[in-house]
Amino acid sequence: MSATTTTGRAFSYETGDSYDGQMCDKSGRKSGLGKLKLSSGEEYCGMFESGCFEGLGVLFFDDDSCYRGEFRDGKYGGFGVLVDNGATFYGKFVSGHPSHGRLEAKPGSQVICVEGQFSNGTVVPTLHQDWTAVVEKAQKAADAATETAAKFVSCNS
Repeated sequence: MSATTTTGRAFSYETGDSYDGQMCDKSGRKSGLGKLKLSSGEEYCGMFESGCFEGLGVLFFDDDSCYRGEFRDGKYGGFGVLVDNGATFYGKFVSGHPSHGRLEAKPGSQVICVEGQFSNGTVVPTLHQDWTAVVEKAQKAADAATETAAKFVSCNS
């Protein structure tokens, strides 16, 4: 027997978290399009699979930073855009961490741009490589994630 997905379920948890969206009837886990508000202030709107963020989504943090893009196994995974403390990273993420792409920071009135491979929060600049295609894929994934989140909002308003 295959699992079916239902819509329009809203739950509040003892932790203070709340979820509104599709659920898998067989497992009772979040599955499909939904919105999760965490008691810590974070809010995710996008796709779920087996209870985890999976596919396209937008994750807002309580400090006004956000990630828009692809998720794998509940973490940033694939292409996306992370905006945090005045810096923006466009690129590919692996297991929740930046892998390669472009980091733009705007301290004061200047703009600093670094492109390359990233490892443990440190950039390894790569000479003679055009990062335009990576940045474009990241922006497309971020735009698609925003559209996915907007579908949930429009269906539930």
